[in-house]
Parts: sequence; structure tokens; C-alpha cells
Amino acid sequence: MTGLTTILGFNGLIGRKLLPLLREGGVSTRTVGRSGGDIPFDWDDAGTFKAALAGSISLYLVPPAMVADPAPQVEHLLRVAREVGVARVVVVSSLGLSFPTEPPGSERHRYEDVVKASGLPWSIVRPSGFMQNFSEGFMTPGIKHAGMIFSAAGAGAVAMVDSNDIAAAVLALLTQPDQTGKTFELTGPQAHTFAEMAAMISAVAGRPIGYQAISIDQMRQRMHEAGVTTDYADILLRDQRAISEGAAAKITTDIRELTGRPPTSFQHFVEINAPAWGL
Repeated sequence: MTGLTTILGFNGLIGRKLLPLLREGGVSTRTVGRSGGDIPFDWDDAGTFKAALAGSISLYLVPPAMVADPAPQVEHLLRVAREVGVARVVVVSSLGLSFPTEPPGSERHRYEDVVKASGLPWSIVRPSGFMQNFSEGFMTPGIKHAGMIFSAAGAGAVAMVDSNDIAAAVLALLTQPDQTGKTFELTGPQAHTFAEMAAMISAVAGRPIGYQAISIDQMRQRMHEAGVTTDYADILLRDQRAISEGAAAKITTDIRELTGRPPTSFQHFVEINAPAWGL
């Protein structure tokens, strides 16, 4: 599909990888956000929606950060998108929605439901946990300053996914004509426990990196101290419980099928990101 593609979350873990891929492929792009984008956009100001989307053929959509129930805002945005002629939307959701710990009618279910009911051709990606959470996300300070990974996932395993692979999958969905009306679950090629991942990071960091399994309540407190709202923490903690119960070890082939190449292994990820964990 040719024409202008609007990118929400262009400076996020996926967006930072997606934008250069689109531009290298000759896709015309527009970045929108509160600051630094081509056009101002604010989830809390519906008056910014129309100008952000006008003239776009396709839309890459990530929900507002740290909002437990983004469905009302997303529904409004997609209504505007349809009105201005957007013809395709690729939406980032979460693999956690498929876990048995996710209640029917949850916030994440409502989010996907408004996408499917929008009247727009849609594709949804449900990534597993991001590998980049260890190198540039919320787990990085604990690794760098305490030499420790903290999680309430116990001995459960999870097939973490590289955000570069997510971006490549989104690129395929934005540019291939036959992938609408589908949901894709994006995982890495192997499931590892947090203790195993800590050991791999330790080996490349050249210093001890451990794993400390903590309780749900302790994890909730750490999230609170990091500024995570109570409602959003509840969602994240459901996923932690699912990992501890073995529900997150699933491995899919969707990245290979969309991109034509296998997903990045966690071992390769740590080898190329070794400087992230230096002192």
C-alpha cells in the first residue's frame, strides 16, 4: 500500500525501530506526538486527532502509555481515522491477553474489541515481553546498579521478543495487502526463566548478575515506586502470575511467517547489547 503512514509512539521501543525501516523502504511517514513529532498529538486532547491523521492511508497505533483502559480514547481516534480516510491500521496489543489469567471483558479485551469494531481494516500484533526491557527499559536500573533482576515470575519461563523483530513484523503488515483481519502473536524462538536470562546477561557483562524472585506484593511496591499506576500495575502483575504458572512459555512462528526470517534469540540479544550492562 502506498501513501502516507502515520506513526504513533514513534519514539517508543518499537517505533524507534519501525520508523527507519519504513523510510528505508521508501514509505512516506508522519510522526505524531506531544513533542518531537511532525505534528502535535495528545491522547488527552481529541482536538489534535484530525490534523494528526488527515491525509494518511495507514496508521501504526500503540495505546496511550500506562493507561489501564485505553478503549475510549482509541475508539475516538479510530472514528476520526475512518472519517479522514485512513484505510488500514496496525495495532500493538499484548500476548498477555491470551493468558488464562486474563479475565473476560478485561481492559485489554475492550481495547482489541474497539479496534475490530472500528470499521477499518485492521491487523493486531500481540508481542511477548520485550528483550529491550533488560537493556533500556524498566529492568535496566536493577541490573546496572544492584546486579539483580527482580520479578514475581518465579521459575516460570517466557519467550521474550526483540523489538527489532516486532518492528519488522509491523513493517510487513503495513506494506503487505493481504494481512488484515488477523491477530499475530510475536515471541522469541526459545522460552527462558529469568534465572537463565540473568546468567546469560552476567556472562556478557563480565560481572555477577543474579535473579531474585519476589512476591506479587513486593513487585507491586516496586512498580508503585517506579510511578506505575495501581490499575496498570494490576495488569502487569496478572502477566507475572501467568509466567510463574507456565502460561507464557508459548512459542509461535508468526515473526518468521511475516518477515521471512527467524526471530532473534535472547543469547544473540545479550551478545550485541553487552555495553548496556557495564558499570
